[in-house]
Amino acid sequence: MNRSERRKADKESGVHSKEYKAAQAINDEFRRAKDLHQSGQLAEAEASYKGLLKSVPGQPDVLFALGMLNLQAGDQASGEHHLRSSLATEPRQAHVLKELGRLQYRTDQFAAAEASFQESLEYQPRDQNVWFDLGSSQLKQGKIDAAITNFEKSIEINGEYAMAVYNIGRCHDARSDYPTAEGFYRKALELTPDAYPAMVDLARCLGMTDRWDEALAAAGKLNDTHASIPEAMYILAWAQENSGATEDAEETYRDILDMDPNHIQAKLSLARLTGEGLEDLPEGV
Repeated sequence: MNRSERRKADKESGVHSKEYKAAQAINDEFRRAKDLHQSGQLAEAEASYKGLLKSVPGQPDVLFALGMLNLQAGDQASGEHHLRSSLATEPRQAHVLKELGRLQYRTDQFAAAEASFQESLEYQPRDQNVWFDLGSSQLKQGKIDAAITNFEKSIEINGEYAMAVYNIGRCHDARSDYPTAEGFYRKALELTPDAYPAMVDLARCLGMTDRWDEALAAAGKLNDTHASIPEAMYILAWAQENSGATEDAEETYRDILDMDPNHIQAKLSLARLTGEGLEDLPEGV
């Protein structure tokens, strides 16, 4: 190598070294910003993310991180903007599509959420949680068969996915197929024995099929496990009343109203049993 070639090589090496150092500095700052974010220092993390975007405009990972920070801080509009900006730069991001779908679901945009989850699954088809989220968005739209299919897909990936089993029960419940729903609630409780939603719905399903002694036993277990929750207590009082234990039901309705004086269902039920409190009920009830 002659002197001219050596000078050229040294110059190129220096350029590459500067580029490497600049990239390393950006990576270091991104790590620092994520550390701030994870430690709950949101304002400092946000400033760091925004500073990075001045150096690397449109960087999808930084845009995603900033969007998630916005959502954590309760700024849904900015969060959605930054998630969409990340996707505009790099559309094939399953994790970003998943979080966009979850935001849409939380804001009752169920059809949009369904589309986001479906696209996410194109890039990451083994994500059990996205199959579950897809089924949930379809259940909200009354697409019962599709919801069941997608909850089943999440269970194919994880056979112990209790919430997916429970939600299949909810699908059958929505069709008033209480015996089938009951079976899935029981399966969910085999996986997570103290799961509150499944315990509530199992007791309710037993009542809806006029098996009041079983409903009373299930409601009693529910209240032993999850004490002092008005919704659970109402299920117990409902089962007590319909199994003939009206005095116990009256006492339970009163206990509910001691905890929550505005519990309309308990007021109505107590008024039906005793005639008390009719004057306190809102007009039209």
